[in-house]
Amino acid sequence: MGDISELRGLVVVLTALGTFALLVSWMPSELFVATEGRTISPPDIFETVDVFSYAETKTIRMNETGGVDFANYYWVQDCDLGNRDLDFFYKDANESNLDLWVDHSWLEWLIIPVGERLRWVNSEGIDRGTTLTVGEMALDQEANNSTVNYRLVSDRWNFQYFASFAFNHTLYGGYQYPWEASWNFHGLYFFMAVNFDQVNTSFNAFHLIALLLFFQLPDVNVYVNALIAIPLWVNIAYLVYVLIIKVIPFIAGG
Repeated sequence: MGDISELRGLVVVLTALGTFALLVSWMPSELFVATEGRTISPPDIFETVDVFSYAETKTIRMNETGGVDFANYYWVQDCDLGNRDLDFFYKDANESNLDLWVDHSWLEWLIIPVGERLRWVNSEGIDRGTTLTVGEMALDQEANNSTVNYRLVSDRWNFQYFASFAFNHTLYGGYQYPWEASWNFHGLYFFMAVNFDQVNTSFNAFHLIALLLFFQLPDVNVYVNALIAIPLWVNIAYLVYVLIIKVIPFIAGG
C-alpha cells in the first residue's frame, strides 16, 4: 500500500463526502419544499396595532405545544426579529409567580457567545426591569383591559422593540384575574415588532464567517449550516496539519 501519507488526501476527501452525505440524510424533509414569503397576520385581538408600519413582526401563543421545555418550570420559543438572536421565556401554566423575559444573544470577539435580558418599559415610561410578572401586566393594561403594550429596550446596544400582550376579552374578561386565567388556559398572545430604523444591518464579513464556522447563522437550519461549516473545518484542520509537519520537521520524523 505504500506510505500512509500517500493516502492522506484520499482519506480527507472521503471523510468530507461521507459527512456531507450523512448530513443530507438527516435534513428535515420540509427543507426541500419551497415556502412562501413572510406574511403579517396577527390575531384580531391586536387590531389596534398598526402592524404594517413595522419592518417585521412575530406573534407567539404562550402554550407548551409551541415551545421547548427549559429548566422544568419555563418554556422558551425562538423570536428572532430584525436580524437579532432573541428567545422568549415564559413560565409554565398554573405555576405560582408567573413571569417572563426576552433574551438577546450575540457573539463577542466573533466566537464567544454572550447575552442580555431586554428591559420592559410600559406605555407610561415606567421601567419594569428585565423580568415581567403577570401582576405588572395587569397594572399596565390598556383601557380595554385585555391588551398591554411595552418597549423592549437593550442596555448594551442602541435598539428597542415594540411588544404587546393580549387575550380574548370575551373568553377571559369575566375572571377575577383575567391575565392569570388567559395565561393558565393558554389564551395569552405575545406580539413583537421592530421598526424599519431598528433592524440590525451591522453584519460584516468577519462576523458572518464566525457565525458560519460556529453553526450560528441566523434563520438557517443547523444541518444546512453544518453542510457548509464541517467541510471548512476539515480543510482547516488538514492545512494546519500540513503546515505543522512542514514547519516542524521532527514531528514528521524528519
